[in-house]
Amino acid sequence: MSFEVQPVPIRLSGRFLRRLEPVRVAVMGLLTYLLLVAVAPLRSTVTDPSVMAIVYAALGYLGLAVGALLYHTLFPQKAAPTLLLSAPLPKRLFLIALGLSSLGVAMRIIDRLVLRSVPIGEDFASVRAQLEATSASPLSAASAIIYPICFGIIFFYFCLRKEDRSRTLGIISTIVFLYPSLEANLSGTRSQMIVSLGFILLTRSILVDNLKWLRNPIVLTVGFFLLMNLFFLIFELRLEGMGMDFYTSSQTSGYAFTVPPNNFATYYLIENRGFLSSLMGIIVHITQYYCHSGYEYLYIFDKLPNKPLWGAYNFFHIYKFIGMVIGDTSVNELIANLDIRVGIFATFFVPLFLDYHWGGPVFMIFGGFILSLLWRATARQPTAWFPLTAYMSIVLFLIPVTSFIFTAQGLYIIVSLLTMGVLIHRLDASGRRLTATMRKG
Repeated sequence: MSFEVQPVPIRLSGRFLRRLEPVRVAVMGLLTYLLLVAVAPLRSTVTDPSVMAIVYAALGYLGLAVGALLYHTLFPQKAAPTLLLSAPLPKRLFLIALGLSSLGVAMRIIDRLVLRSVPIGEDFASVRAQLEATSASPLSAASAIIYPICFGIIFFYFCLRKEDRSRTLGIISTIVFLYPSLEANLSGTRSQMIVSLGFILLTRSILVDNLKWLRNPIVLTVGFFLLMNLFFLIFELRLEGMGMDFYTSSQTSGYAFTVPPNNFATYYLIENRGFLSSLMGIIVHITQYYCHSGYEYLYIFDKLPNKPLWGAYNFFHIYKFIGMVIGDTSVNELIANLDIRVGIFATFFVPLFLDYHWGGPVFMIFGGFILSLLWRATARQPTAWFPLTAYMSIVLFLIPVTSFIFTAQGLYIIVSLLTMGVLIHRLDASGRRLTATMRKG
């Protein structure tokens, strides 16, 4: 008589997954934002904030909660256990994910360096100018759909059986995962770095037996300060390209329009106080970057156009693709002619209002329902759905900052990780059954 030996299950943190419940993530993001606003060395220039903007934001958060409550009422289930067991990811599916993401990265490099002649090594302004001056090629469009799988590749790697994890696969996976951050450093785009950081933190938190060194408080502290310095360095290099110093930027930039430094911060920015002045410069820049969105939202809400775009703003790339197919580019002109300040964050709610006006809270109800469904699916089959849940958690946490559906190529990331999730879900039916068996046993 022969017995089939079950593989060792992948141990995941059900306790952490419970923290990724959509409403909980959104509330934590809001509280974090309000705390930073409270302690930031900034002052507001918004003298007539929109009361309706506050009402709209409150209705948006309420809509998210109502959608989640509706889902949990219709489909009640037990909470995920503290320790979540999962069948390992089949190696063939990991190789598909690694192959597609590597192909996407290679296509993106060819598009940037060969087809569009982006001047790598030049200042950020030159890189951005070249990207804007040259239209995206079909190669770029194709790569944008598959290369975001790289954000989930580290998680996929550690979901393999131990005997399937080789040093070579680990090195390749790490390189592929880090590519968006490298590209962001070369082009001076910090939003992609935020996404990569979010995936690192979420992935190390869900994995019980791996990446333990990333839980070390010393490593986290040093990493945090290095990242803040990198953000500031990128900003300084961008200022050099524009021939502007930091103090002038802190007073006149798009961020400073609504939140210039307060008198306390200004004193240290003007006076040469060595390390303290440098530290204040970093704090002012980071808090202006993160906190200006709420003030911009209060300033601009009553000035927004009255005609809804019905999704053309947040889901611009889908509309653009349809327009290319049918030969209608009017949506490009419509978005380009919007009377909003380009490059300035204005919370998730400005893009939401542009698309749906006062129907936005209804959209949030739908979002709360769908994201709760995704969260439950992640508990059942984490190997398929955790990367998408991780990105949507980033979107929800950053609601007070901007729409990460629209910015940071978020829509491409969502489509890419959704496609990979469906693929794993469909092709790993035996893994689903084995996961259920492991949890019963």
